[in-house]
Amino acid sequence: MKHFMILSILFLTGIFSSFQEKSKTILNEKNNGDTLSLTKGKTFQVVFTYNQGTGYEWELSKKDPFYSYEKKVELPTHQMPGAPVNVVYTVKILKSGFKRISWYFKRSWEKENLKTFKVYINTP
Repeated sequence: MKHFMILSILFLTGIFSSFQEKSKTILNEKNNGDTLSLTKGKTFQVVFTYNQGTGYEWELSKKDPFYSYEKKVELPTHQMPGAPVNVVYTVKILKSGFKRISWYFKRSWEKENLKTFKVYINTP
């Protein structure tokens, strides 16, 4: 009986874990201007695909106590010159409220942004 209960718990834990993975919120440039409703402590990801060779890159506008983030660059699997890369921002919501989070696509030596991506976060 004990073994059955342990196996049942492990099975249900596995189902719950796979449900959580499927419900992960992943955004890209098509989601520009979207509003997300997230509870405090939840995360979402923004994935930008671009060509690093141009000197342009996506940067978060500024640090803010409303969220924390992690930036990860995923290099292409094939090393062809000019192959696009993905940069993945994983953002964790730390406080309640309504906030706009913006990213800018620009060259570090230029003042003007080529593109802007923004998402609005509503956290009860």
